[in-house]
Amino acid sequence: MLGVTNTIVQVLEKENPHFIGVVFDVSAPTFRHEMFPEYKAHRDEMPEDLRKSIPYIRKIIEAFNIPIIENRVLKPTTLLELWQKKQKNKALQLI
Repeated sequence: MLGVTNTIVQVLEKENPHFIGVVFDVSAPTFRHEMFPEYKAHRDEMPEDLRKSIPYIRKIIEAFNIPIIENRVLKPTTLLELWQKKQKNKALQLI
């Protein structure tokens, strides 16, 4: 938990972002699983200690008043790319 907290503090202090949010992958199957049954089939499971930490990580993020974004259709990277493309300010960067 300390690593997550330190990372958030570091990003806030060094980057001074105008917009910030954290995007989580959902654990439920997405349309990709329906289209491609082998999607992520060979990926290792999330380590149990990390899985147990997720609720606490979410609470840390919420304590910083950072929005948490989840979508059952799109992957987090796709959501971030779409958001970035929609912004008129091309200087926006994703961290």
